[in-house]
Amino acid sequence: MWKTGMVALLALGACATDGTDGTNGTNGSNGSNGTNGMNGMDGAPGMQGPAGPQLALPAVYTLSNAAAGNEVAAFTRASNGNLSRKGRFSTGGTGSGSGPGSQGAIIFDARSQRFFAVNFGDNTLSMLAIGGDGALTALSTVPSGGVHPASVAVSGSTVYVANQGNMGNATVDANISGFKIEGDALVAIAGSTQPLSATSDVRPTDIRFSPDGKLLLVAERLASKLDTFVVEDGVAQAGTFHPSAGQQPFAHRGGQPLADRERCIRQSFPELARQRHRHHARNGRRQADGDASGGRSPHPAEIFPGTLDLVQNATTMFEQELAGLGRRRAAAIAHQ
Repeated sequence: MWKTGMVALLALGACATDGTDGTNGTNGSNGSNGTNGMNGMDGAPGMQGPAGPQLALPAVYTLSNAAAGNEVAAFTRASNGNLSRKGRFSTGGTGSGSGPGSQGAIIFDARSQRFFAVNFGDNTLSMLAIGGDGALTALSTVPSGGVHPASVAVSGSTVYVANQGNMGNATVDANISGFKIEGDALVAIAGSTQPLSATSDVRPTDIRFSPDGKLLLVAERLASKLDTFVVEDGVAQAGTFHPSAGQQPFAHRGGQPLADRERCIRQSFPELARQRHRHHARNGRRQADGDASGGRSPHPAEIFPGTLDLVQNATTMFEQELAGLGRRRAAAIAHQ
């Protein structure tokens, strides 16, 4: 009896140790996705943003080049092309008292809503802002980097001016010089001043940027040359000087497509457009876009579409392009 109990006790003691765990079974497949919840409510509207700039009404702006104080004269333009005096706005510089004989003495940059004007009398360059009412405010007037600035061009934040030089000297030293727009200031670009094709009187009459801003083009009227300057990081490199196909090139026909310019001129000045058409008919041709080599340009005035219609040069516009409308009437408008 006792032996039998001992055997049973030993057997129970041996069974008290657990065996090793079995391997885990494979995971079951994922259940199907639940249905999407309802969309939340729309948030409250955000605050209204600031109002955009108030653009000026269509107008014409010309440069007086007055010796007592250079001014931009403004005229509002009616839908029929009639002009009405709006006001005069000082550039902060002085003119020569006569026409500078150039193209682009005043230009408008639609991107920055600013005008740039040369001051032939005191050798300076001005930048002016335009307000929503069409009034101009001079922001910066700086030395032009040479003598007798005659034409100005802008591309982005880079501005270049063509200086005709001291025409009373044997050594005239016409040049180009560059500036950066920094806020409301014009700042000279170091190393940007470059001479033209000769130290004699080559008489630059127009400076333009190529559409991509990588090239400057200058017309030398008395030297009968067309100049190109590569622009690298805003700095003009030494020029390359090309003989023009004709005598005394005056202005370049670049930038805007020809069709755009012609359409804008037809819409803004219908009588002027008819004069231009008759001129081309008499000569039996139309100048190709970009041709500045056929002598004095028959189209010295540029009218740009957009916020403003801009006449670039008052003397050129009224004395040449509007000759067919009557010099006496043009003079009355220009000097009212």
